[in-house]
Amino acid sequence: CDLGREIHFVKMPNFLSVETRPFDPDNYEDEIDEEETLDEEGRARLKLKVENTIRWRETFDREGNVVKESNARFIRWSDGSMSLHLGSEVFDVYKQPLQGDHNHLF
Repeated sequence: CDLGREIHFVKMPNFLSVETRPFDPDNYEDEIDEEETLDEEGRARLKLKVENTIRWRETFDREGNVVKESNARFIRWSDGSMSLHLGSEVFDVYKQPLQGDHNHLF
């Protein structure tokens, strides 16, 4: 597995997010309190946020080795193009070289 071999700067649309902590179903909480009530628009926004968040977790394979799983996949097609699959959504991925010295990682 070559995860982490290359570093990529990623510019994502504002409706996609990445959860930096591993997913734990026992401790997962929605972003609203149970007492808080949402109107239809608020429920739709929350549903989109839940569906458009890239998550990962650590689990074990049959031999007991720790492996990482995610709800997102990068697919490289036979024509060289790439797409990101997040749940049932598919997003086109465009790869291009970085221009200049104006990129910062923090």
